[in-house]
Amino acid sequence: MRYGTFPVLFFGGITAAGLSLEQGLPPLLVYLAVVGTASVILLVLEARYPRQDDWRALGKDYRIDCGFLA
Repeated sequence: MRYGTFPVLFFGGITAAGLSLEQGLPPLLVYLAVVGTASVILLVLEARYPRQDDWRALGKDYRIDCGFLA
């Protein structure tokens, strides 16, 4: 998980974006879909598998993160 998440999300996002753009989807929609999906996956993984237990985020932290994401 520690070393595989970033490459999978990075190269998977690039691949998904390239394929979507080839299909003629609008670039803004593709960007929002790729970044939004990666962000949700990272938030879920951070909640489930924090680097250290005392780093586990609270509900308030996720609202702040979502505000910055928006």
